[in-house]
Amino acid sequence: MKKIYNLTQAVTLAVVFFGSLLPASAQTLYTQDWQNGQTGWTEQNSSPYWNMDNNQTGSFNTGPAGGSTNGTPTAGNNYMYLETSTGAGTSYLIGPGFTVTGQATFEFDYHMFGATMGTLAVEAWNGSTWTQVWTISGQQHTSIGAAWTTISIPLTGYSGAINVRFRGLRGSSYTGDMAVDNILVSQTAPCAT
Repeated sequence: MKKIYNLTQAVTLAVVFFGSLLPASAQTLYTQDWQNGQTGWTEQNSSPYWNMDNNQTGSFNTGPAGGSTNGTPTAGNNYMYLETSTGAGTSYLIGPGFTVTGQATFEFDYHMFGATMGTLAVEAWNGSTWTQVWTISGQQHTSIGAAWTTISIPLTGYSGAINVRFRGLRGSSYTGDMAVDNILVSQTAPCAT
């Protein structure tokens, strides 16, 4: 015997078997554009080191012309960058920590102009271990005035008390001032049914 379902019954069955059919809604957990300082972000290691600026970095032919305003380098707009004139090494810029209850996403703008650009990575903390979740190496932009790039990284599997950090690895010389700006941590959760 063939059973016929009406629309309400079909939707109810779909929700029971597949979860909510409603789209997820995004919730902003944290933003950072550096206009009020580092506010909660800390640095680890001293050479090279993370530095705040609002114009071109002190080295010629590297870094952005200013912080990101909708992707456009804008003088007078703060951003953080890895100062690579101080010598070889790796430095960390560590977030203030976040509490996540849904599917988290870490988004930010980056700028990597310089002939000896190193590696920029994002690592996530699950309460016991830092794990690399994204990385990029080498020069990615063609000039100090090139538009910033926005990247969105899903933090799949991370929940509860988590954290993120930037890992900057200097390239072979001082023309490797990588920069970050406009951080957004968000999460999605199914809408109430």
